Amino acid sequence: NRLINLKLVKDISKIVNIPVAVGGGIKSISDVNKIIDSGAEKVILNSNSSNSKLINLIATKFGSQSIICSLDYKKINRFHYAFLKSGTLNTFQKLKEYFCFLNDLSIGEIMLNSIDRDGSKNGFDFKNAINLNKISKKPLIISGGFDHPKSLKKLLENRNISVALGNSLN
Repeated sequence: NRLINLKLVKDISKIVNIPVAVGGGIKSISDVNKIIDSGAEKVILNSNSSNSKLINLIATKFGSQSIICSLDYKKINRFHYAFLKSGTLNTFQKLKEYFCFLNDLSIGEIMLNSIDRDGSKNGFDFKNAINLNKISKKPLIISGGFDHPKSLKKLLENRNISVALGNSLN
């Protein structure tokens, strides 16, 4: 249960010229109201990405473009499984199955994060990114594994794919 620093969201939103997306601990439409009122244009849902009632409330009030569902996944034996709660709770649903569920919700984007590659600098999971992009109705944001600008360029050559970079830049 993290509290989002709304003052920080407001301060960042005032100085950047890009859409700000905020996630973490979002449980209600009231949480979303506060985040959007602080200047963010989008919210990121992970633990509540399966809460279609909340998603429908957000989409009705702010539009589906304001919702990014974050899908953490990890390879166990031969299969990739979807995880919630910042990668700590296995849904026991295979990646493609959970992806298809999200793909049918009233959301604007899906963020795919490979837990296995996150922070590793071992390269993006091109196979899953490209295969899921082929069936996606939504733009994808790929996260986890950035290693080199050439791999970034390769990934961005695919339509509807953008990339989120974090700690890999350190």
